[in-house]
Amino acid sequence: MKSVFLPSCFMLSLLSQQVLAANQEATSAASAVKLDKQTISTSRGEKDASTIPHMVTVIESEDLQLAVAASGDIMSALSKLLPSFSPTRQKLTGSAETFRGRTPLFLVDGIPQSNPLRDGARDGFTIDPSLIARIEVIHGANASMGLGASGGIINIITRKNSDIEGVQQHVNTSITSADNFEGDSLEYKLGYSIAAKKDAFDVLASVQLKESGLYYDADGDKIGVSETHGDLMDSSQQDYFVKLGYDINESERLELLANYYQIENSGDYVNVPGDRDAGIGATTKKGDPLGDPNKNLTTNVAITYSNSDLAGGILATQLYYQEREAQYGSTATNDRFQDITIAPVGTLYDQSSIKSNRTGIRSTYDKTNLADTGINIVGGFDIMQLTAYQEMIQTGRKWVPEIDLLTYAPFVQLERQFFEKLTLSSGLRYETSEVSVDDYTTLAYYGGRDGATPGNDVDGGNDNSSESLLNFGAIYAVTDELSLYTSYAEGFALPSIGSILRGIEESNVDVDTLVDIKPVISENYEIGFNYNSADWHAQLSYFQSDSKLGTTLVQDETGSYKVKRQKTQVKGYELQLSYWLNHAVEVGGYYSQLIGRTDSTGNGNLDSDLLSRDISPDKLSTFVNADLSDTVKLNVQANHYFDRSFSGPGADSAGALDFESYSIVDLSVAWILPKGTLTSSVGNLLGEQYFDYYAQTNNASATTNYMAGRGRTLTVGYGLDF
Repeated sequence: MKSVFLPSCFMLSLLSQQVLAANQEATSAASAVKLDKQTISTSRGEKDASTIPHMVTVIESEDLQLAVAASGDIMSALSKLLPSFSPTRQKLTGSAETFRGRTPLFLVDGIPQSNPLRDGARDGFTIDPSLIARIEVIHGANASMGLGASGGIINIITRKNSDIEGVQQHVNTSITSADNFEGDSLEYKLGYSIAAKKDAFDVLASVQLKESGLYYDADGDKIGVSETHGDLMDSSQQDYFVKLGYDINESERLELLANYYQIENSGDYVNVPGDRDAGIGATTKKGDPLGDPNKNLTTNVAITYSNSDLAGGILATQLYYQEREAQYGSTATNDRFQDITIAPVGTLYDQSSIKSNRTGIRSTYDKTNLADTGINIVGGFDIMQLTAYQEMIQTGRKWVPEIDLLTYAPFVQLERQFFEKLTLSSGLRYETSEVSVDDYTTLAYYGGRDGATPGNDVDGGNDNSSESLLNFGAIYAVTDELSLYTSYAEGFALPSIGSILRGIEESNVDVDTLVDIKPVISENYEIGFNYNSADWHAQLSYFQSDSKLGTTLVQDETGSYKVKRQKTQVKGYELQLSYWLNHAVEVGGYYSQLIGRTDSTGNGNLDSDLLSRDISPDKLSTFVNADLSDTVKLNVQANHYFDRSFSGPGADSAGALDFESYSIVDLSVAWILPKGTLTSSVGNLLGEQYFDYYAQTNNASATTNYMAGRGRTLTVGYGLDF
């Protein structure tokens, strides 16, 4: 039965050789999309994707590499490959980038990358894309993963090191330029990896280095550098990766993963504000910005033990550790950072850094046909200890106090087939979160918004919450090609607690009594179908997500965003299609539509639109994949983002700005040479001049963030195995 649409066809799924990544066997797109089963691990346990009652997307490495080459970065690539994923800012900080109207949970080999205590919106920049073997995506809330998975799960699976014999090496290099070929627009990347296996031992090691220049818009003007949120342009990136494996016996395996990723801006440029009314975007000029450069540092370490034959089932247990630092810049005299006890108001420069570390255990046991009952069972538990805070790095003050979070959750999932046509599933996850904060004092600004009044004293405390999260699912196979599904799942997430605690504007508030830091519980419904035949592949999903105490970001008169707890609802649908015209040409695409509403007045009625920080515009994507010859492969993809306006009391009070549509077309070509693979990609092929979704719809008074999107860019890459 083939009931899952594999959107790996979205970018060059006709490539017969992986581009810019080693260790992966070449597969043609025809065979890829006609696989009877697609096994994924993101739902806990090894499962056939067709048995998951949610929309599932699997992005293979070759597709991702070409999408990144054309789009410029991994988040922009995901935005084009996934329906209901917001258009990206093409910046280091991905503010307002959501999935199905909520925040997705990013994982790297199962290690959580998202920070529920203080979301810094940099979860997609923790590993180099060339190290990714595939990305497994489950759309919408999934109770088996628990905390943070309310918008969906994006699980980045790194390359394996156990599929070869002997030694294999790989080099990859690429160069990118704006179409004006200005020297300061050049981007260089160089990578090397080595994989080896001898007897029971195997190893994969990689080094990836990248230097990025400036971005230019389609009119040939430099795009504004983001001094506050950090940038992908004018940056240095490095990734050091190692994976060691040991096969204890035929069924048991021990694996160690270690990855260090860093991206840092050079600090050689400053922002030149634009003029929103005149349609002039912010630009960049040479200069010396204040403070230290923006950067993102992430270290992931994990030890995984697996046993494929433990009492007839499969056990996987992972112990992981992660350390992250996300450093941000600031405007010269940000009002929020003033403190008269340090310097006169209006003269103090400061900037912040979010620091966190976490340790966790994830354990899963998967057994089919339990005691000959026909029931498949997956059970396990998760434990995580997370500490996070946000400090002012020039003066040593705490903007967000140190917050400790302990979460633990046992879960069980049952599945059984009836009448050879109907598969029912149900599960329970008991999620417990314990948040603790010591007494602290806010920055002086929050005492009186003048920097001259002392900050507010806040009494620390604890917030302990426990929730039983239920999920149900049903899949009915109408024919071998067509299946219908429906599901219900309860999601569990924390608001950005750090953002709430740092902005308290009253003294002697007790953390124990703060309703605002309570978990966000969502009820999620989905219904859809999958159709897979030799030529046609289609998937349709309608979904709805409701929260009685949801979260929205509301902008105050200073331009600062605050978390507000209120009733929210998100609903919409996603349609994906693919058709093989013949053995060499595939066409297809997707359409997604979202509607988001909230109770802005607290009277229980959904009276206002959710704004652009929550809801993405409707989107249409089309593609053509073609084998031009045995050695030349072509992909063309176009994405159109439709107009969106916002209405209602909440939208009016926030001064919501409308969004004007734009379209982007990307082209990629791969030449399979006698030695290696040469690729060429053109992003924004038609040279569309546009302002991205964030620039158009956020903060009408901000001129530094009113930036045009990236213009036509050219990338040439080469990869060689030896």
